[in-house]
Amino acid sequence: MSHPPIEEALEYLWVTEERGEDSLHAFQRNMESDGQPDVNDSLLAEMQEQGLIRISGETFSLTSRGKERSARIIRRHRLTERLFKDVLNVPMKETETIACELEHILSPEVTDSVCTFLGHPPLCPHGRPIPRGSCCEQYRQQVKPIICSVRQLELNTPARITFITPGFHQRFQRLTSLGVTPGTPLELKQRYPSFVIQLGETEIAIDKEIADEIFVKRIDRDSQ
Repeated sequence: MSHPPIEEALEYLWVTEERGEDSLHAFQRNMESDGQPDVNDSLLAEMQEQGLIRISGETFSLTSRGKERSARIIRRHRLTERLFKDVLNVPMKETETIACELEHILSPEVTDSVCTFLGHPPLCPHGRPIPRGSCCEQYRQQVKPIICSVRQLELNTPARITFITPGFHQRFQRLTSLGVTPGTPLELKQRYPSFVIQLGETEIAIDKEIADEIFVKRIDRDSQ
């Protein structure tokens, strides 16, 4: 499928800025690494005319309008990755291909529905931030999310860890050393005075902050 050149360019401009780079060379390099065609000067000029980017010498910056439009593309892509990987168990390589297609066609309403269904995930499977949407700000869940934090999980409900968003790297290392890693079956056994989770035969006490940072998917007991 042929994708709109401006949308493709905006996606990679966003990713380049996200990596802390602002050179056109880095932008072109990121596109080439994914097998994308070079962006010519006429396309960049058109994007400047539309008020999407500013170019100064060999550097660029996305305008507020450009950031808003590219954020929508990135949001659709990364939410699609979460949906196909976490819910449908599609291999990551195929998930990436599907996400590249759907990022150009999902409507805002469908995108917000997917986000709500997943429980408003903060990160994609690669650990990159998913831009927030209006549904995240309102957090009005019209359907029970299939993915939630441990804090939101019902007691004694079988679940599997999907991702972790620790505030500190040391905390991530500590959780990993205890076996709290993506893919691990988990049950919440207690909420007070501290949260107690069970991993296999091991029970671990965690505080409320950590319970908010571990995200799980509810599963059938037979699939553990």
